[in-house]
Amino acid sequence: MATDLERPDDADRAWRHSAAEEFDLAEPLVRQCIAAADPTDHSLLWHLHGWLASVLNSLSRRHEANLALRESLRHARAIGPDAHEIDVARYLLANQELLFGDPADSVA
Repeated sequence: MATDLERPDDADRAWRHSAAEEFDLAEPLVRQCIAAADPTDHSLLWHLHGWLASVLNSLSRRHEANLALRESLRHARAIGPDAHEIDVARYLLANQELLFGDPADSVA
């Protein structure tokens, strides 16, 4: 399977669309990067799912963004029990719940 590094055109185009706030155009490209990624490359997938969540939030698709952040956390945990990505993913998910969900869930 190709990673986003082997398909820089998708990632580069997605970043350009994100920077231009063309989130509807960035979303399918980020999803293509996820689909092309090695399923065991948890560091890459942690990053890509977090990016997808950001794009989805920008499209006001909060529930889907929440699911993407949960997937990001799952990959962060798969990196290893001491991975700093776990703390970042937990923070982002808690912030998502605080801003757009149930604040009680942000503590959980």
